[in-house]
Amino acid sequence: MTDSILAVDGKMATFAQGQISGPMLWIFVPGKGRFLLSIRPRGEYGFVKMGSIQGRQLSFRVDGETFEWRSQEPILGGKGNWNLYVLSQPSFSIGAGAGNTFSLGGTDRIK
Repeated sequence: MTDSILAVDGKMATFAQGQISGPMLWIFVPGKGRFLLSIRPRGEYGFVKMGSIQGRQLSFRVDGETFEWRSQEPILGGKGNWNLYVLSQPSFSIGAGAGNTFSLGGTDRIK
């Protein structure tokens, strides 16, 4: 993801300058926890197919809300549609003082 925007139900939630990358991306949403995102099913960890990646946008739907994360550059470096698998972690805490803000990142670990 490069210079990305996260929108929830069509309204901008946060903006991230620079590049975010990793085998899994994540979104922290105040009051909802963290969502880990993967193009691999990772069924052994409980990931569920909930969305798709198309060009410069990934989107998924959880509990009646639609999350759209848009990048200035193609997400997977090319054209095509990909399945998106999501692991919801509602009790995940991002740390003191940051719990009221949206956060975005990349990781190679499932915690």
